[in-house]
Amino acid sequence: MLKTVANELLPTLRIYGNSSYLISSQADMVMVNEYGGVSAFGFSRKREYYVDFYKNIKLNFNIFTAGDFKSGPEPYTRDSMSENDKLAWNEFANPMWKKMTGMMEEGRGLPIGTIQTYGDTAYEMMVTNPEAAQVAYEIGLVDKIVTREELKEWMFQQYPNKEEDRYAFPDSISIYDYLSTIDEQKNQSKNNIAVINVEGAIMTGETAYGVAGSDTIVENIQSATQDKTVKAMVLRVNSPGGDVWASELITNALIEFKESGRPIISSMGDIAASGGVWVTTNSDEIWAEKDTLTGSIGVYGIIPTLDGIYDWAGIKVDGVSSTKAAEWDERESMPNEVKDAIQASIDNTYFKFVTKVAENRGMAYEEVLPIAGGRIWAGYKALELGLVDKIGDLDDALLSAAEKAGLEDFKVKTYKKPVDPIDALLNGLLENINIKVDVDPRLELLSTTLPKQLKVINPTKKSVLAYCFDCDLE
Repeated sequence: MLKTVANELLPTLRIYGNSSYLISSQADMVMVNEYGGVSAFGFSRKREYYVDFYKNIKLNFNIFTAGDFKSGPEPYTRDSMSENDKLAWNEFANPMWKKMTGMMEEGRGLPIGTIQTYGDTAYEMMVTNPEAAQVAYEIGLVDKIVTREELKEWMFQQYPNKEEDRYAFPDSISIYDYLSTIDEQKNQSKNNIAVINVEGAIMTGETAYGVAGSDTIVENIQSATQDKTVKAMVLRVNSPGGDVWASELITNALIEFKESGRPIISSMGDIAASGGVWVTTNSDEIWAEKDTLTGSIGVYGIIPTLDGIYDWAGIKVDGVSSTKAAEWDERESMPNEVKDAIQASIDNTYFKFVTKVAENRGMAYEEVLPIAGGRIWAGYKALELGLVDKIGDLDDALLSAAEKAGLEDFKVKTYKKPVDPIDALLNGLLENINIKVDVDPRLELLSTTLPKQLKVINPTKKSVLAYCFDCDLE
């Protein structure tokens, strides 16, 4: 029997969070550093609310929404979380947490309720016993409290390495070396199934880390459309959505592929919400995983105006315009007719969104409306509601695509952003000469703490968004 050992002993990883403890709880032995502990305390969702701040600096935000539960703009309009937002979040998070604690307790052989009780009383116990690792040990969350050196000694005794170096960890193989041993030539099929990834926030432009750039994705879809060896497509979505225009560009490219008579299967990953749902609406079949965070079918727009700041500074704006529509700009307060026009546009976009979902799902518009509204759902619940067809992973979606295309054999052809030769050269050079580029820690902190709203919402553009800010699990 292969023995598995879980440890969190690296300086930056000595604390078990939700995910790391869930994985580690399935091991035969769980170790923790004496200065570590278990912080599997469930899901927390805290947001910053800026409405008073913006009042103080005289910056006005005009908010337009469609969907009662679309809470993305709430930081601009409220100073606390709305009851609808709390309801939508808890209906997703509570069943997820119950499932996770059940798996943890089953893996560790603990009584039902142990993890919940630990989370509710952890700080009280740590006042009595400030050794967090010892508290976790006494409850049965871990098996051993060790230093890094003690772990290495234990590992050496159990699994000695070839060099018999007691200060080194056991022999291992990297994932890259392992994958290089797979003989791709064994599969001689001439049939390809294209896998197109929509990974990150959907925006116009090129794909980058955390950004599903529509230019790159459209180019990939068009390449698959032109490739006659591609018999079907799987759209792999792991995105909280983003810009409606960018989502529609991707959708239009998918229509071209579908009109060629080849099936499209969507496979939802951890998150496929808002614009992540929008891009699946041309699919012949939608697969989600049990815990996929999906839904959030809603639309909103945010437009700042500077009239408050200009009034405070004593700056006046005046001039002439050729037409009535050209009179207003963002330095002045927004007239009612402009607000009404923008709200009408948002409502119309929402109508189109719900209609796309309804047509794809074979449901009436009125059936989709109650489960839209910006509500988020877990994958298994989305199946019950009819928002997805089946529960399964990417492999399941590939097999379904092959079946719908009538294929007895196939290869997977994954489309990625072409690597720029200069970037590849520079990356290779930096890797080979072992140069570490240091970043000012203040800039790094700023980058990690900036609200995601500020990264997606561009005040200089009147973007209409289908983005799920509610989809961040902590």
